[in-house]
Amino acid sequence: MLFGTVLLWALNITVTKYMFRHGWLPLAYGTIRYFAAISLFWGFTYWRERSFRIERRDLRLVLLAATMIFLNQLCFVYALKLTHASTVALLLGTTPIFIGLISLALGIEHLPHPFWIGAAVTFVGIALIALANGGVGSSLNGTLIAIGMAFTWACYTIAIAPLMRRYGGRSGSPSPTPWSARCSSPTSSGSRRSPASARRVPRSSPTCNRSSRSSSR
Repeated sequence: MLFGTVLLWALNITVTKYMFRHGWLPLAYGTIRYFAAISLFWGFTYWRERSFRIERRDLRLVLLAATMIFLNQLCFVYALKLTHASTVALLLGTTPIFIGLISLALGIEHLPHPFWIGAAVTFVGIALIALANGGVGSSLNGTLIAIGMAFTWACYTIAIAPLMRRYGGRSGSPSPTPWSARCSSPTSSGSRRSPASARRVPRSSPTCNRSSRSSSR
């Protein structure tokens, strides 16, 4: 699954760069590309979950995530327009570093020393790429926008993390319906009983009533 994700991302970057070299404009291509993806994903989500319900308390996170993914896609198309696809792909690999730094700044988690060593090595690599402006045909503006792409993707990832925990379910899909509500439903697979077992255990069983009274004490 992880290998497939990396492969799709590599294909995404390569195809986008190819389209730009053959006359497509960044905003036109990005708009068509992302609205097509949204349509497919919404259709798949409704087919699987039959709901787009989001609790009101999560609307701020949804708005924040939407803003970050919007900025991320702007950075993505303009970075690929201005610099090499390989440079963009390399800088996208700095996303975990930004996630760690933002998590530390927000007090979400404390990072061990090996993380800081890796972060230092990564940022040295970023500096070398930025200094290579002109030497390898790279654009400094494109490099900076690609760094912004990695940063906004990190912000988006952090914003959707609590939403995925509440709505993602065991399968990890971005389900709008909380998994806990589905599991507690009488029609969920974990709570179904066969007709025979339903007949053997009446709903108003005296044993159940006695145990519930004793537990409340």
